[in-house]
Amino acid sequence: MNFAKQILIVMFFAWAPCFGAFWNHNTTHVMDAGVPTVPIAVVPHDPNSMNQNLTFNLNYSPTQIKGTVNFSDKLFSNLPIKEWQSKVSGFLYERRYVIGTSIILGGYGLACAYFVQGNKYLERTDTWTSWHNDTSLELLISIPQAEFAKELILEIQRRYSNAQNPTDFITPLISFMQIINTEILTIKRYMTAYRWLKQLHLQNMFFINQKQFNLLDEKYKKLLYFKNIFLSWAAEYKVNHNKNRHPMPAYK
Repeated sequence: MNFAKQILIVMFFAWAPCFGAFWNHNTTHVMDAGVPTVPIAVVPHDPNSMNQNLTFNLNYSPTQIKGTVNFSDKLFSNLPIKEWQSKVSGFLYERRYVIGTSIILGGYGLACAYFVQGNKYLERTDTWTSWHNDTSLELLISIPQAEFAKELILEIQRRYSNAQNPTDFITPLISFMQIINTEILTIKRYMTAYRWLKQLHLQNMFFINQKQFNLLDEKYKKLLYFKNIFLSWAAEYKVNHNKNRHPMPAYK
């Protein structure tokens, strides 16, 4: 036992200087370089004691510096704007005939395409414009409104009936209102364009089915009549439906 104690004592005195150097070593933990430091605890160095000096650098309230970029007037004054303007104007003037001819031909091509599309649209048989196409507007008006409204509602249900839900009665009516408004707007645009061509006497210069385009006014009036018949029927249907759901109390 005495021999073991002697060994422990010798080892203690041998390692004591190493532990003292370790404990007296200053260590610094840097959390964010370049930011002002806030010392948390600084203990003066004492060679006779084992102390540790710790310094922490903390981030606090980082400030963002905002500024506006000012462009100097000299930056734009050095650009040859006047020179470019003169070159562009000279280029356009030298080729004015080519540019003018290109604009005219391009506009003519677009107008031809527009009226050819109009010919195809007026020749369709699945639109409301073509419904009762062989019947004049005066003859349609002579039909009693109740009878014609019934025929119109049946046609709406036939065209827009949902195969997955055949008993759906409201959705076809909504589809009719959306489609009839689109057709009215389309016919009105073709009417305006064709009226301008006739005023300028240019209708013979385009590929126009004049037989169909001459009937645009009547087709437009027919669409308005279909819409008015439907709105009248819808108002009456709504009143009767609410009356059946909420009958008026009988007063004695």
